[in-house]
Amino acid sequence: MSHIRSNKSKLFARIWSLRQNVDAMDAAIERDASSKEILLLVETTRREIGGFTADVIQDEIGPLLDRRQAAIGAIRSERPNRFTQFLRRYFK
Repeated sequence: MSHIRSNKSKLFARIWSLRQNVDAMDAAIERDASSKEILLLVETTRREIGGFTADVIQDEIGPLLDRRQAAIGAIRSERPNRFTQFLRRYFK
């Protein structure tokens, strides 16, 4: 996935956030937090993973859509945006 190179800082920020969420879950379990609190942390982490996954897919597919759009010329620029919105909804 060569396109990841251009967005490393964005992906590293997501990974840092994921680590923070996992550490928060670890601390919550350690201090015998309520199931509700732990489930909220799990849900937050799940959403972060979905966002990370969508970013990786978007980084890989975005340039392909751009090349296709340039080659065909008839595709409206709105379509890649709709596809990105679909990915974000799917992974949330």
